[in-house]
Amino acid sequence: MAEAIGSVVTDYRKRKRWSQLEMAHRLGLNESTIRFLEMATKGTTLRTLETVARGFGVSLSALIRSAERRIRK
Repeated sequence: MAEAIGSVVTDYRKRKRWSQLEMAHRLGLNESTIRFLEMATKGTTLRTLETVARGFGVSLSALIRSAERRIRK
């Protein structure tokens, strides 16, 4: 699931044409948090996922549903 969420976050970020650094600044997160989230190398918190979802203008549940669909493919 972490890999799927990371992939979805990467896709959303690229659609916005944001670098990882720009995304981090816009959302008030560290660039390393974005990098680890996208690469699924470290666990993340629900608070971080909520912040990311809000930054993309989607709900946390929509972000997770997107990841679930990706797993089912």
